[in-house]
Amino acid sequence: MSVKKSIAFLCLVFLSVIVVSQNRQFPQGENAPAIGKIKGIITDNKTREVVEFATIALYKIRDSSIVTGVVAGTKGDFQLSEIPFGRYFMKINFIGYKQLVIDTIAIRPKQTEIDLGTIKLKSATEQLTEVEVSSERSTIQLGIDRKIFNVEKSIVSEGGSATDVLQSIPSVSVDIDGNISMRGSGNVTVLIDGKPSSITGSSRAAILQQIPASSIESIELITNPSAKYDPDGMSGIINIITKKNKLNGFNGSITIGAGTGNKYNAAAAISYRNSKINVYANYGFRSNNRTGSGSTLRQNFLVDTTFFLRQNSSSLNKNTSHNVKGGVDFYLNDKNTIGASVSYNIGTEGGNETVNFFEADNNDITSGSYSRDIIKSDAPTSTDYNLNYRKTFSKIKQELVFDATYSDGTGNAIEQYVERDYTLKYDFKNTQPFKQNTQTKTKNNIISAQVDYVQPLKNQIKWELGAKTTLRNIGSDFVSEEFDYSSDIFVSDTNLSNNFIYNENIYAAYSTFSGAIKNFGYQLGLRAEQANTTSDLRTTNEKFVNNYLSFFPSVHLSQKLKKEQEFQLSYSRRINRPNTKNLNPFKDYSDPYNIRYGNPYLKPEYINSYELSYLKYFPKGVLTATAYFRQTDGVIQRYKIISDSTISFITFINLDKSQSYGVELIVKSDITKWWNITFSANGFQTKIDGGAQADLQNENLSYILKLLSNMRVWKNMDIQFTANYNGPTATLQGEVKSIFTMDIGVKKELFKNASLSLNITDLTDARKMQIVGNNDPAFYQEMYRKRESRVATLTFSYRFGKMSDKKSRPEKQNNGSFDGGGDMGM
Repeated sequence: MSVKKSIAFLCLVFLSVIVVSQNRQFPQGENAPAIGKIKGIITDNKTREVVEFATIALYKIRDSSIVTGVVAGTKGDFQLSEIPFGRYFMKINFIGYKQLVIDTIAIRPKQTEIDLGTIKLKSATEQLTEVEVSSERSTIQLGIDRKIFNVEKSIVSEGGSATDVLQSIPSVSVDIDGNISMRGSGNVTVLIDGKPSSITGSSRAAILQQIPASSIESIELITNPSAKYDPDGMSGIINIITKKNKLNGFNGSITIGAGTGNKYNAAAAISYRNSKINVYANYGFRSNNRTGSGSTLRQNFLVDTTFFLRQNSSSLNKNTSHNVKGGVDFYLNDKNTIGASVSYNIGTEGGNETVNFFEADNNDITSGSYSRDIIKSDAPTSTDYNLNYRKTFSKIKQELVFDATYSDGTGNAIEQYVERDYTLKYDFKNTQPFKQNTQTKTKNNIISAQVDYVQPLKNQIKWELGAKTTLRNIGSDFVSEEFDYSSDIFVSDTNLSNNFIYNENIYAAYSTFSGAIKNFGYQLGLRAEQANTTSDLRTTNEKFVNNYLSFFPSVHLSQKLKKEQEFQLSYSRRINRPNTKNLNPFKDYSDPYNIRYGNPYLKPEYINSYELSYLKYFPKGVLTATAYFRQTDGVIQRYKIISDSTISFITFINLDKSQSYGVELIVKSDITKWWNITFSANGFQTKIDGGAQADLQNENLSYILKLLSNMRVWKNMDIQFTANYNGPTATLQGEVKSIFTMDIGVKKELFKNASLSLNITDLTDARKMQIVGNNDPAFYQEMYRKRESRVATLTFSYRFGKMSDKKSRPEKQNNGSFDGGGDMGM
């Protein structure tokens, strides 16, 4: 594509954002007349003999849901019938052959029958060719309520973690501490395979950094979920889908890698599957050393004078993690499947940090100087157990699903502090350094059980209902001790020690009703939740109880137009509940100049979210543009209070409200057969009103830009490039500054089933966090933090497999699909 054509294409893309500002939603392909037919003949590409009993599955491009399937006959022929108008992709599988994917099959009023002719399958022993690249799974798929980003072939995140994968996803931002935000909001729910786990709470960032990128298949963004989903999270849900065996026979892979600055990773996966059972296991290892630095300047404006405080720090952190997951699926018969899985994560975290403090008077003359050395260690563990059961019926799409999960997470964080006074400010002279040891034992337990039932009715109407119970028990036992020079031992400090237990029991029930009238689709839902919460301060024998009943309606409307165009309109009500860090009132003195504590009186914040979307499919791409508006009542916000000349207290309060509205654009384009790009732009305005709790208001305009480029420059070499720009975002008392980063990766197929990749993150070493506090008359603050982010990683991967007997015949499922070695079936 020439430069002029590229510029014209991008201009049209941005122009479409203005054109679609009056959008609605659309029905799925199943709502259109089911009169389409697809046929073909399966053969061996070398012998030209027919391949009998191959499995053929047809999926919607929009959400990858299966439409129908069939097994080829004894002559290799097949025919799929009663297919609604729409766009699909097809997967063809048979034991001993490589899976073949045929993209972009369109059933239209003017073309209801498609003859694919002779389809040639290649033996599993052959090397992939350049032609096959065009038939690989699309990197982006769009659903009525979600966007799916397929990341299993991501090069820039090879050897990395789940955090590295999320950095390349449109609408998602990750700061230097691994904290996640979506569309500018950090209040987002993260699920693993659609289920909650011990990654909730303050440990989420640490655990996501321990999940190997090689174990992730796709990322789902659900920005306006229906009543079927948990309503937690202001900006929606990020669902991380991990890899699971979908190929018959014995298969596996091994990956090892090394990065600059003593960073190492390894992963292994093994699986076996036939028509009766699917057994799989994988392992991931990560060892990561990273340096860091930071600085802070704060001016405290008191009634009659001004005081200055400066801080600078340097750190080295060393983290090691082991991640293991195993599971089994039993295909009892064509209507019943039961599965179980266990995942276990164990790690060690350690490091040291030096922080220097400088106090100055109103003339900025230093009056005190202190140094604080910190040695840290932790040994976090997490275990997730899952049991699931699925029953289908003779009636298509009628099903009953049960899912139960138990998650357990522990931690044992130990910190040792030594503080020295260099320039004396006090009347007495402290000749010996202050020494303090702290230990925080954490334990998180989550029990979740859910049942869902789908009942199809007449005229494409569907009724869904379900119930869910989630029981959380989160404990944090903090012990502090100070060194007593007179007795030469550490003595417990009961004024700082605290034991905090948080219990949260949620009982929910939901129902959704959906259907279609010609090209107009609708889904109406309502969810009711009773939440019973208790904050138990064991040290002071205090309890704070907050029980509340909430209702969460959802509405999704859709309208499908001609020429592959679709509109969506949706609304949902959501909730963001305070976590233990927000609620625990005991003061954290780890930074004596910035003392942190929670607020046990916090209430949950409620969000009303509206979206208006437009989708357009092109022969070589897709465009989606969304206008959205969110209003949050009772906003939970971090709030800083100046105490005296140098000390600040940081807590959490409920503000009156905040509003955020913006436009998001995502474009996926196949520029040539060997080059495709995904571009996203998100611009939004945020307004924050403190109300009676804090007489402050703030607002700003921000934007997020992302570019992902995939190129196959030679037959067996791929290059991937990403660029991310996050504009400044508003907080109540200031703003977070903008940041721009670039990553690049190169992958080369070496020989049969082996590849070597090299990726470099943050090419310009620009990834940092800068926060300015300039919206409070009590103080002005500049904060800067940097962690090692420019890292080069070399990764080697090898895949292996042994196929079973070709005579193994697939079994037919009741819903028209087949389980014979592909993605079909359960």
